[in-house]
Amino acid sequence: MIQGTNRQAIFEKDRAERNLQVAVPATLFAGLVFALTAPPYIWTILGM
Repeated sequence: MIQGTNRQAIFEKDRAERNLQVAVPATLFAGLVFALTAPPYIWTILGM
C-alpha cells in the first residue's frame, strides 16, 4: 500500500515536470509571435 502510494507520487511529479517542459517553450514562442506580429498601435498603448 505504501509503495503504491509512493509510486503514484513519483508519477505525478514526472507528469508535472513534463507539463512544465512543454509549457515554458510554448509560452516563450507565443510571446515571440506576439512581439513580431503586434501592430504598432498596441505598442503605443503599452508604452513601448
